[in-house]
Amino acid sequence: MLLYSGMWYKLFLNIMISIFLIYSFHQLWDYLKTAYSKQTTKDLIQFQTEKYKKIIEQIQTIEPSHTNPEKDPMKDELEDFVNNLQQNVQSV
Repeated sequence: MLLYSGMWYKLFLNIMISIFLIYSFHQLWDYLKTAYSKQTTKDLIQFQTEKYKKIIEQIQTIEPSHTNPEKDPMKDELEDFVNNLQQNVQSV
């Protein structure tokens, strides 16, 4: 019976030592990481504002599409097509 209880004691002691070592190394790692590394932060608001301004500038520099002369024949063809459809529907 004494041998049996000694086994549980060794198991418990082994678990406690393992947890202590893991916790110690974790704390050491956190200390080294915070003490010897540079904290980086991103300014997401400023970054998004700059992207938005670039998009606005691009939109303002693009010529309006209604000044394109090739669009007018397409518009005429579409109007003719729609008119033909309306006439076909009315005749039926």
